[in-house]
Amino acid sequence: MPEVIIRPGLEEEYKKIAEVFVASFFKEPIKPERQELINSRFKKIIQKKITSYYVVVENNEIIGLGGESCYGGVSYIGYIGVIPMHRRRGIGSFIFERILEEAYKNNPTVHLFSNLGIENLYRQFDFEDEHLTHILELPKFDTEIQLKVDTFESKIPSWIYELDKKAMGFDRSKLLDYLTEEQDSIIVSFERNGYAICSDDRRIGPMIAKNKEAAKQIFDYLLLNGTKRVITPENYMTFFTQYNPKKIQSCLKMTFGESIESIPSWIWSYSSFASG
Repeated sequence: MPEVIIRPGLEEEYKKIAEVFVASFFKEPIKPERQELINSRFKKIIQKKITSYYVVVENNEIIGLGGESCYGGVSYIGYIGVIPMHRRRGIGSFIFERILEEAYKNNPTVHLFSNLGIENLYRQFDFEDEHLTHILELPKFDTEIQLKVDTFESKIPSWIYELDKKAMGFDRSKLLDYLTEEQDSIIVSFERNGYAICSDDRRIGPMIAKNKEAAKQIFDYLLLNGTKRVITPENYMTFFTQYNPKKIQSCLKMTFGESIESIPSWIWSYSSFASG
């Protein structure tokens, strides 16, 4: 085992954590203004306790990280990365084992998204496959139906929290609140049968809809103004053919621990995904 330590990341370390994230997941250097944007997002995520980060430290330098997003009854593991010069030393597995231990202490169910090709690593820890998930890029779409959606720019109606909790099987209201505080975010709903949050004027998710009519109303509205990306389960790929989607990346959603009472057929898009 490498002579390193793993500990909770500190709130004041948000810039370094963000820099290690970029170094771990971005193949090319990014512009300073984009790094600043990522820094500010990590600061807010940590302050609002959306995700708790663990950092791996060697010689007083952070060389790896991993995160746990903790909700009532369910935890998500993600953001596990090691800067390139310290890879192939077992550090990634070291981070994962520690975060899984902490996540399972907090909640009886743990979810993650696995990049294709490394899912066997998680199966060794008794994670089970749920379904394939894809990032799709959807081009601008000129709808032919009459749109009857409602839009909100900040305050989330209570029925959306309730619909989301019923679909997911747990309360993630703090995540929804965080996403709606993002610049240029908008909430779109249809007849209390579905809603979506569109962040950065580009990313659609999360998206919950009871039926295809609600989903089409919301997607058609959001695509009027240009290209968007969506993170969708495999079973909706046929629905999205009408939008001429471009597949960007695929991952496998996996689960560890107890099953939860959710309604998978209502879950049309996630808000996050495995990177790399």
